[in-house]
Amino acid sequence: MKTHRLTTKIRAKKPKDTRNCESWASIRGYKRDAGVANDARMSDWVHIQASSGERLMQLHHFSIVKQQADGDVTFAITVKEFAVPPPGQRLRFYAEADKAVNQKTAAFVPCGWGPSLFSALGDCVRLIRQFPYEGEHGGEERAASQSSGHSTK
Repeated sequence: MKTHRLTTKIRAKKPKDTRNCESWASIRGYKRDAGVANDARMSDWVHIQASSGERLMQLHHFSIVKQQADGDVTFAITVKEFAVPPPGQRLRFYAEADKAVNQKTAAFVPCGWGPSLFSALGDCVRLIRQFPYEGEHGGEERAASQSSGHSTK
C-alpha cells in the first residue's frame, strides 16, 4: 500500500491597506532586504554626484574613550561614506581617528576600510583598543633621547 505525502499550504490574505509593504512582506515570511545590511542600501543623496571625480561623501562622527592607567583619552572618529568608492578602492566606508597611537614605537593613526559603516568603524576602534596612546609628542621624545645618546629602555 502506497501512502502519499500531503502538504498543506496556508495562504495569508493580502491586507486591504497595501501602503505598508513591510507588514505584507513580513506576513509572507519574506524580508525585503534579506541578505543586505542596512548600511549597504543606497541612500538618495548618492545620486546627486554627477561624476566620480567629485567624491561626494557623507560624514558620520563618533567618539570613544580609551581608559589607560595614566588617564582617559578621548578619540574622535570620522567615518566617510563615499557615494562611489574612491579611485583604487572597492569599499565605500573609511573611518579615521583624530589622534595617533603607539607613538613611542611606530606612531600611526587608527583607520579602517569596509563595505559598511559598522565594518570600517569596527576596524578603527579595534586598533585604538589594541595599541597604547602615549601622548602627543611620544615619538619626538624618543627621537630626542636617542640623538643625545640616552636610551629609553
